[in-house]
Amino acid sequence: MKDNQHMRQKMTGTNDSNYQPDELKAIASFDALGIFATLNKLTALSNVAQARLAECFAQNDSIPSGFTALDFLTPEEREEHHILRLSLAICVDEQSEANKRVNARLKARHEEYKAKRGAV
Repeated sequence: MKDNQHMRQKMTGTNDSNYQPDELKAIASFDALGIFATLNKLTALSNVAQARLAECFAQNDSIPSGFTALDFLTPEEREEHHILRLSLAICVDEQSEANKRVNARLKARHEEYKAKRGAV
């Protein structure tokens, strides 16, 4: 939890008192669930929405103009979806995570190269 708070302060230069109520809910949700449970819940909600969209299409042979799968969520589900998406946007630094993965691959490649050169 402290790591998440530190990361948010580093990313935004602010502390938790500068967030809006929905943002505070999102942060609390992320701190309680973590990234994998957050992603799993978001995927589950998206699957429910997609199933309802497919059911509507099967029954009516059409979908109302401008509708997306998210329009088939209940207000409570839509709120939860919003909080989960917001928590990922606030609490996950995707660029930093991607840089770490790239650097790890480069390091592994470099180590492999060094091992091959040493074996010759």
